[in-house]
Amino acid sequence: MDSHEPEEPLPEAVRAFTHSQSVKEGLNIAYLNRNQLGINYEQLPKMPFWSPLFGYTIENWFKGGIASDIMRLTALAARPLSPTETQALAESSARSRSIIPWKQPLVAAVALSLTWRGRGRFRFPFYTPGKSFDPSRFKGLNFLGWHSVLYGLHAIRAWHCVRFASYGLVAWPFISSFVNIYANVGHNVRVLQDPRTKSLIKTIEANNAKRAGMKHRDSASPFGGQIPKQSEQQNWQLPPKQSGQQSWQDSGPSASLGDEDAQPVSSPSSWDRLRRDGGVGARATSGGIQDIDAQGTDSYIHSQKDDGRAERERAQREFDAMLERERQSENSDSQDPF
Repeated sequence: MDSHEPEEPLPEAVRAFTHSQSVKEGLNIAYLNRNQLGINYEQLPKMPFWSPLFGYTIENWFKGGIASDIMRLTALAARPLSPTETQALAESSARSRSIIPWKQPLVAAVALSLTWRGRGRFRFPFYTPGKSFDPSRFKGLNFLGWHSVLYGLHAIRAWHCVRFASYGLVAWPFISSFVNIYANVGHNVRVLQDPRTKSLIKTIEANNAKRAGMKHRDSASPFGGQIPKQSEQQNWQLPPKQSGQQSWQDSGPSASLGDEDAQPVSSPSSWDRLRRDGGVGARATSGGIQDIDAQGTDSYIHSQKDDGRAERERAQREFDAMLERERQSENSDSQDPF
């Protein structure tokens, strides 16, 4: 597809499938639209004849599942599929789904084989009865005060049936997992190697790379891709200003302390001493506020409960008091003619 051409919109059924709230809802959407995707089901591999006996229905499980696979890949490609791509995916999905119904026969075959091998000692999974075991007597469950007890050949057959069921229960999770993995891996390999789906695979890989790049750019920002506004960065609270003086926060963290031209200064050495005494505290306090500002509004609001906030406020109050005393001293010196 030419990158300069406008992309075709996805079918309505595919958009509904991608926005489904659950797997069951998505499968239901795929089932309802199974005949609207251009799939020729007559040319697909068939399921074993016993499949409906185990719940693998033709219309719901087989055709609906194939439609679900095609809708999922259509959503990943973010474009409608061509008829050739659709049929290739349908063939691969049908072949994998024709393997799934073999789970029950395989479990039965394994359970029957193990039951036959251990018939002489009436072996069970992970357990072999001792010499005191009497297979000619089978006592069933206590149901409403009635005990079902079998003797002789009927008891022996009942024990073998219980053994067969036990082996089947143990073998089921292993065989079921193996068949599912085999079917899924086979489907993925066929789709990747089929020449009819090469263009589709390239499109999906390009979309995945684009999504990964967008996530990387978002994660590179300390705010997750959203830069807070200047007003939001300066929501931290400051102590109230004292009347008759300019607060040092108004000039920014890196500005000098106070406005030198606005005050009657008669002795430059006093201001130099003030700079030496208060410069360290100002830089420390300014640096602390810069660090908090860099972390954003939320981190500073949460840090108000910490001890660091109290320490900064106490340091600022002491500095303001020292500044006020120094200015009063300068004013008194300037009023003294000697």
